[in-house]
Amino acid sequence: YTVTYIYEDIPLEEMKVIRMAALSDEILADNKPRITVPLEDTSTIDIWGSRENEYDLRSRYDLMIEDSKPNLHQRDADGIFHYLFHIDVKRCLKAINIYEDDMIEYQWSKEKEIQDSGTIEELKLVTWTI
Repeated sequence: YTVTYIYEDIPLEEMKVIRMAALSDEILADNKPRITVPLEDTSTIDIWGSRENEYDLRSRYDLMIEDSKPNLHQRDADGIFHYLFHIDVKRCLKAINIYEDDMIEYQWSKEKEIQDSGTIEELKLVTWTI
């Protein structure tokens, strides 16, 4: 989404706080990213990559291990069910973790750009895509 700011009459440091909050809000709004994961059989699965999805999958994987089940029935982002083996579940969990790490690093890099802005004009040039 696009946010328009009126920069006139707002001190630079205050505007930086506003922009940092907007960045954080936008990243949090992307709470259900779609992640494509390569599977062991060379196919792929698109999964939802929110923290809630990660928690659910990790809990189910723990039960899978505990009960010595060879596979787990998992719904993809389009509602289609797949049987995932241990390696595939691990790949899904890793993909979610990589996505989260990438988003954290992206947020930090944009926060640095905001903080390093020395003028309102420079601050206006800081943009991001979530």
